[in-house]
Amino acid sequence: MHVPTVIKSFITLGVGLALGVVAVRVADTTLMQAVSADWPRASGYVRSSEVVPSDANPFIHELDLEYTYAIGTQWFVSDRLTFFGRGLSQLLIGSAQDMYDAYPEGSAIEIAYDPSNPERAVLRSGVTPLEFAGAGLLILGIGGVALGMFVHGAGGLMTQMKAARAPAAGAAQGPRRRGMQRARAA
Repeated sequence: MHVPTVIKSFITLGVGLALGVVAVRVADTTLMQAVSADWPRASGYVRSSEVVPSDANPFIHELDLEYTYAIGTQWFVSDRLTFFGRGLSQLLIGSAQDMYDAYPEGSAIEIAYDPSNPERAVLRSGVTPLEFAGAGLLILGIGGVALGMFVHGAGGLMTQMKAARAPAAGAAQGPRRRGMQRARAA
């Protein structure tokens, strides 16, 4: 099956843009996690803590944890371990069983919360140098591929547009030449 070049260019351009969005999302998540190191702290307790099979893969287990914390007289509930998401959080913090042992139901905890939005909190704040380096490499890798695909796709579209505007080889000159040749012959 032959796929026209212009469609290939649009697909490449679209994939490049999608990867660019992923790179921006990784950068945003890493920045939020880094900023959380400077947030104020609040005391709370673990409401529930259970090791459960992952939704994505039943052979992998995750910690299903929920905690409550107070800021002044207002109470909040969250389940965010880090901004990196549950799966990556476990890779960074430790296995589900290790985290379950560290945060049993009813245990006292200290969380970091966003002072401009107290409902946004994390159990583990800040970014380690290894996490920062890993995120940086991921952003550069995804961003580099995204930029390459975007440029390649845009270049393909530009080539197709130029080819569509250019007259076919010999088409514009053909009638003029014949007319000139007839004029000479006469």
